[in-house]
Amino acid sequence: MRSSTLSAARLFIPCVACFLLARSDAADWTRFRGPDGTATSEDRGLPTTWSDEENLVWKVDLPGYGASSPIVVGDRVFVTCYSGYGLDAEAPGELSKLERHLLCLNRTTGETLWSYDVPAAGRESNYVDFLVQHGYATSTPVSDGERVYVFFGTSGVRAVDMDGKPLWQADVGELSHNWGTGGSLVLEGDMLLVNAAVESDAFIALDKRTEGAN
Repeated sequence: MRSSTLSAARLFIPCVACFLLARSDAADWTRFRGPDGTATSEDRGLPTTWSDEENLVWKVDLPGYGASSPIVVGDRVFVTCYSGYGLDAEAPGELSKLERHLLCLNRTTGETLWSYDVPAAGRESNYVDFLVQHGYATSTPVSDGERVYVFFGTSGVRAVDMDGKPLWQADVGELSHNWGTGGSLVLEGDMLLVNAAVESDAFIALDKRTEGAN
């Protein structure tokens, strides 16, 4: 069961990427479930099946596992994953070595353009219970076309520019449990909305231009 879960998590990124890459003029997909959160697209003529032989444009190996969805902005694909800890339920390793990654890939070739790497803040839950099902990189990034925002649980919310330069970070709480963090960020005007129910029993709005809470 664990093996199949991890395989699906690793293969999900290249499969979805080839689906989106099949049309070079396809609209951006800037957040979880698409621009308006409905998981629908007005693009037509997209492939409905794919495999290693069918409708596959490229695939890449990631530094580790991840359950987040990729987003697409212009000619770039952004996706998160994690490494260093929690890659094997029977031998998870040392929690202090957990590291999360935001990767930027070329939409046409799959080339890694940059990686923003975030060591764990040291307040993470151990790799047990439901965390084994999805791991430590489950929240999908969001972008306004100028910045990319990621949510890494007790390691906070991060903002980087389109070239991976860190802009700001915000701590949204220190609490954790063995279900882990899965809520994805949403942009509403200048507000970045964070479901920090796990980390601080709160729903938080941050100013997307700074780390200040509203």
